[in-house]
Amino acid sequence: MMHRTLLVVIAIAVTHVGAEAQATAARYERTCDGGDLVACTVVGLIYQTGAGGVQDLARATDLYRGSCDRGVMVACTWLEFVEDGGSATATDNERGRVGYVADAYDGTPLRGAIVLVRGVAGVGELRYLTDAVGRVAIDQLPRGRHPIEVRHGGYQRTEGELPVPWQTDFLILVERLVTEEDSQVGQIFGQVTEEGTTDGIADVDIIVRGGGTQARSISNRQGRFQLSGLEPGRVVLEFQRVGYEMRTTMLVVQRGRTSEVYATMSTEPFELEPVEVTVASRYLERSGFYQRARNTAGDRLTHRDIALMNPMTVGDVLRRVGGVTVESAVIGWGSEAFSRRRRVGTDTGRCPLRPYFNGVPTVDSNLELVPPEEIEALEVYLGANVPIEFVDAFQLRGPSCGVVLIWTRDPQRPD
Repeated sequence: MMHRTLLVVIAIAVTHVGAEAQATAARYERTCDGGDLVACTVVGLIYQTGAGGVQDLARATDLYRGSCDRGVMVACTWLEFVEDGGSATATDNERGRVGYVADAYDGTPLRGAIVLVRGVAGVGELRYLTDAVGRVAIDQLPRGRHPIEVRHGGYQRTEGELPVPWQTDFLILVERLVTEEDSQVGQIFGQVTEEGTTDGIADVDIIVRGGGTQARSISNRQGRFQLSGLEPGRVVLEFQRVGYEMRTTMLVVQRGRTSEVYATMSTEPFELEPVEVTVASRYLERSGFYQRARNTAGDRLTHRDIALMNPMTVGDVLRRVGGVTVESAVIGWGSEAFSRRRRVGTDTGRCPLRPYFNGVPTVDSNLELVPPEEIEALEVYLGANVPIEFVDAFQLRGPSCGVVLIWTRDPQRPD
């Protein structure tokens, strides 16, 4: 099926700091003032680079610190970067440009983004890759306006103009790809468990009736299921399996949203707890969690799953994931996850999994940067199943053993 994106790419200060860039910055400011700490992180990035017309590192630092203290991990990444002096301009001439590429939703720096500068006299096209903080240093360019394009897996392609000379850094915020189908229909993500336990029930037949949609799915060995492409409206959801009492619940499928559904089933005909239905976190939708659940083989745990485990550490959570071994630090505090497959060509054969917090790779492999109760969702992908947007473009550690994606709690999401 041919897909087209419906979202508008935001490119701040690529052409000039004019009304459009200032209006975009103002929208983030208003959302931040409304209490959205994720938006405050993006506002900090706008002040850090001067992309909104005013460069103010003190203001950026205050915004990052406020969001970091409330558990927005990407804000902690930027706070450390600014306090370590990383935001200082990396070029020593007015015709070189330094810029940043980041996620338009939460300001996550996009490592490995391809930045193309075209129309350079005598050269034609220059190609760069962003580093671990989404930064790119453009070589000295002739005066004028140069076409620029940014590409990154899972994001909409961005185009604009890069003016030379210029006094401040440039910032390009890019939106994740959203298909026409995803924006017009809804989906259901959930799990069926045995009454009184956390054990998933496999091979449950889940049927959607009504609302202009007839759809069905079968739960996997963890009891998880997903139904996509559902027409908006009120539907009835049925859970059927031989040997279990059938269950039904009613819910409203919302356009462009994911509903999380958790049901228990029993072999005995007694009254069960109501089926739990909630509208999913916008944060997880924007991070691509549900899209990966639909398209990529891996293990996924939601905040609800983790709460039912009552773990002490993130390592305790990962010890329950198949194919993963967790080792605690011999000295000090922390833990590291490994794939149980052995890496060929090394002394130990150990195959470490790289942690990402809110889409940002960590400097080391310590998993214990946030307590389990502050995790919105956790994903594990091993070997060739690693989604393309989390494949290390530089292969610094050799072929990927896998990744652990940890998404912290959405500040606006109730418990």
